[in-house]
Amino acid sequence: MAPRERKPKPSKKTNGEDTHTKTVQTTRNVRCTLTDAEVLERADRASHIILEIDSKQASIDNAKKQAKADIDALEAEHRAMMGHVRDKAEYRDVPCDAVFDFRDYTVTISRRDTGEVLDKRAMTIAEREEAQERLELASSAENDADTIEEAIT
Repeated sequence: MAPRERKPKPSKKTNGEDTHTKTVQTTRNVRCTLTDAEVLERADRASHIILEIDSKQASIDNAKKQAKADIDALEAEHRAMMGHVRDKAEYRDVPCDAVFDFRDYTVTISRRDTGEVLDKRAMTIAEREEAQERLELASSAENDADTIEEAIT
């Protein structure tokens, strides 16, 4: 007798699966051809992204410039403070009197709070002309007063 051919036995399926195989759902990143609409949508988004990048870059540049200006201002203030500390003094606006002496043609500048004379100088030409006018007015006023006094007596 010839050996008898065996027919393969059908595999037993469990939950719709072959006992020799297993199927698991998964996701893979594969190349897919874009439709014309998808290409246009992505091109539009790409152009908007470039505009956003340019805007952000300009913001960074402006922020850098502002920060640099802020740093420069702080450094200048620091140098000024260190100068005050080093010198133990600072320049301030203080009330002063300028005394114009029309007899000596001098101008004396002195502090009101301490009386310290800060400057004494000769009058400028314009100041001398004013002094001359004052002296002439004063002299004519004296002459008028003398004339009135003589008329009364």
